[in-house]
Amino acid sequence: MPSAKTAVEMPDVPDFSHVNINDINPDFEAIETDFYPVQLVKVQEFTKVFEELIKSGPNAGNPNPRAGQEYKQLSLHFAIVDGEFAGRRVFKTLFEGSTKDYKFVARVARAVSIPQEDTDSSLAEYLTRISEAEVPFKAKINKTPDDPYNDNAIDEFDIQPL
Repeated sequence: MPSAKTAVEMPDVPDFSHVNINDINPDFEAIETDFYPVQLVKVQEFTKVFEELIKSGPNAGNPNPRAGQEYKQLSLHFAIVDGEFAGRRVFKTLFEGSTKDYKFVARVARAVSIPQEDTDSSLAEYLTRISEAEVPFKAKINKTPDDPYNDNAIDEFDIQPL
C-alpha cells in the first residue's frame, strides 16, 4: 500500500516544467458514491464581502442587509489517499458562524483523533495542524446529482476513523 503522502503529492507530475499533455486524458468523470480513505491536505482562508443582492434561497434577488460587510470562509481540500482514485481531490467550504460546518469539523477531529488543545488558536490553525499530521480517515464521497461540473462532495455526516 503506497503511503498517503506519495499518493497526495502525485510524484509523476512534480511541476509544470515537464508535462506532456498528449499523455493526459482530458475527460473528467465524478467518482461513484462510496466510502474512500481521505486526508485533509490543504486549508485556505478567504475574506469576502457580502454582495448587494441575495443570490439564492427564498430571498434571492432581494437587497442584502449585510451588503458590504466582510465575512470569512475556509476552503478545505481533501485527497483520496489509496486505491484507484488516489490523489483525487474533494473540496468543502466552511462558512463563518455555521453550526453545521463546526459540527463537520468536530466529526473530522474525532475521526483523526486530534483534539483541539489550544482553543485560543483559530479554526484555520487547528485544521492546518490536522492537515500537517497526515492522518487519513474514511469519508463518504457523494456524486453530486445534476451538477453541471460533474463534481463530488464529501458527505458531512458519514465520517469515520480508518
